[in-house]
Amino acid sequence: MADPAYFTRIRRLQKWVVRELANLLTEMNLGIGLEAALACGRKIVLDRLAQPPLEVQQELWTVLDLDDLQEADRTHLNEKVRQVVEQTLTADDWGEIAKAAADSVQAQVLARHCLLKSA
Repeated sequence: MADPAYFTRIRRLQKWVVRELANLLTEMNLGIGLEAALACGRKIVLDRLAQPPLEVQQELWTVLDLDDLQEADRTHLNEKVRQVVEQTLTADDWGEIAKAAADSVQAQVLARHCLLKSA
């Protein structure tokens, strides 16, 4: 918080990364499991990006700088952020995200089943 401009840029990057993660998960058509998958994925990706490798940091700062200068089209910048998300998350991370979605679907199906049985 000592540098409000830096903090603002970090928050902007975080929002951008989470938005691209949400877009990726939405494209996977997870249905009722989407919300749980996004909550899980958001936590993982933000944890991973708390101290990202230098090359990932550089890519993200470049994207932000280009956006600030409006020197690149938005689609290209979104694709760059998506690439960062995809390279940041491991196979195990995707497994956790998939499990969160599956667990959510299972819980909702069982809850619905119990409601139908009691009616």
